Amino acid sequence: MSALDPTSEAIIAAYIENGGSQIDAWRITHPDSKASAKTLAEKASRFFAQGNVRARIVELHAEVAAKASANLSLTLESHMAKLAELCEEARARGQLSAAITAEVKRGEAARLYVRQVESTVTTRTAEQLDDAELASIAAGSGSGTVAASFGSKKLN
Repeated sequence: MSALDPTSEAIIAAYIENGGSQIDAWRITHPDSKASAKTLAEKASRFFAQGNVRARIVELHAEVAAKASANLSLTLESHMAKLAELCEEARARGQLSAAITAEVKRGEAARLYVRQVESTVTTRTAEQLDDAELASIAAGSGSGTVAASFGSKKLN
C-alpha cells in the first residue's frame, strides 16, 4: 500500500479513535474550517471513499484486532501458572487465606471440583391440581402462581 501523507494519517487515526465517525474525524483534523456542516460531510465522504484510505483503515483495524487478540488470549496453562504464582506470593507473605483461595481457583479452573446445584422447582400438570387450585389460577393474572391460600407456589 502506498504511504499516506501525515494529514491523511491523522484523519484516519481520528476516525478510528472516534468509533468510525467520518465527520467527527474531519472536524477534529480541520478545527479552523469555516465550511458548513453539509460541505464538511461531503469532503469527509470524498476522502473516506478513496481506495487507499479504505485500505489503510482495513490495515489499521487488522492491527488493532491482532493486538487485542494477543492481549486477551488466555490459555489454561497461563491461567494456572498465574494462579500458582499468586499462591506462592501469598504463601511467602504469610497470607494463607489468599493462598488457599488461589489454590481453590486453580482447582476450579482445572475442573477438579464439581458444583452441585439442587433444584426445588416441581412441576405439575393440570390433572394433578385440584379444582380450587385451578380456579385460583384461572381467576389470577394468568402468571401461573397459585393464590396465597395455597402457599403461593409458582407452577411451571
